Amino acid sequence: WIRDTKYRHFTPGMIHMSTSGALPSGYRLFSASTAWYDDDEEETAEDTHTETETETESTTDTSHSAHSAHRRLSKRKNGTDAALGELLKLIPTLGSLADEVHASARAQEAPEVFQLPALPTSFMAAGNAKQAKLNNLKWPALFEPRHMCVHKMADGGSVAMAVSSHGVAGIVLMEGEEARVVPYTLDGLTFHGRIVGLGSTEERLLVVMSDGALMGCDEEVEGRFTCSVRSSLRLPAGARLLSAAVAVQEKEVVIAAITSESPKAVSLYKGLRAEGASFHAAGEIHLPPSVQGPTLTFTEDAQELVISSSSGEVFTRHLHAKTMKRTSAPSAFKARSGDFEFRAACDLGGEEGLLHLALKKSNGAWVPELLLA
Repeated sequence: WIRDTKYRHFTPGMIHMSTSGALPSGYRLFSASTAWYDDDEEETAEDTHTETETETESTTDTSHSAHSAHRRLSKRKNGTDAALGELLKLIPTLGSLADEVHASARAQEAPEVFQLPALPTSFMAAGNAKQAKLNNLKWPALFEPRHMCVHKMADGGSVAMAVSSHGVAGIVLMEGEEARVVPYTLDGLTFHGRIVGLGSTEERLLVVMSDGALMGCDEEVEGRFTCSVRSSLRLPAGARLLSAAVAVQEKEVVIAAITSESPKAVSLYKGLRAEGASFHAAGEIHLPPSVQGPTLTFTEDAQELVISSSSGEVFTRHLHAKTMKRTSAPSAFKARSGDFEFRAACDLGGEEGLLHLALKKSNGAWVPELLLA
């Protein structure tokens, strides 16, 4: 039965054995390849051994197999060589382990203190801004600033920086009896939307962008700041910042922001003074119904938030005392309300009152103006 089943598809003429007397032309029996080992180190004794084996190789597959086994065993390393070989195999594993140890050590280090680029020397050396000097300021052409920050110097003086939504800036410098505006541009903001808020410390400028990025700007050449991302607020998908302000305290950074999802409220965020640090929600302030087109600034000590309306009305909200103070628009400009559009306001502290940034209609065009109230 086995023979009949086997020959059902194959005839004896199709089966060939190694003992067959005659094989078809081109027919080749299976033959295993001869093993060969590429040894880097050739020793004299091995050469002699190989010659002997070649002479006696009159040859059976059994004797060749014995020779191959002998060669493999003769090349097995032991002692120091074997130990070095095993160490070499462990190098990739040791490298990965070292990387993990270094990463763990960096994670445990104290966060890096904010090191934002320094503002120009002229910014820090300016004097008090008085209304009589501010009236004759010559602003750059086609300059319509939206935001302003005021920096307080150690000698009690103040200096103002007005910035447009897309990075054109003017720094007000007081030189003796004269006041002038030095034009600046802020580079590196293109991919982060528009500017929605400003802040400053004793030596640094902070810029908040509509996508939530917190930028630091460095004056690499005169008249130009180069900005880079230092941290960022995480916003819901599709949300944008409409207005914001930032202040740096001793141990943390505080950001006040109005988002497109909650345009009638100011959200507060806090984070460590560390580059790349994350922010967490710290509170919310309801906007008064009369506020239109609000802009935000912090007082110098970051204890109060100043909310400015396009009508010139200003609300100052204390962050801890739960009080809010309202300041009307400057009375001298109420009768000319159609000629003014208020953009921002900063609290100068003490008896100096508020400094307003406004656009004034002049010969049909809108030009910036600073107003003390």
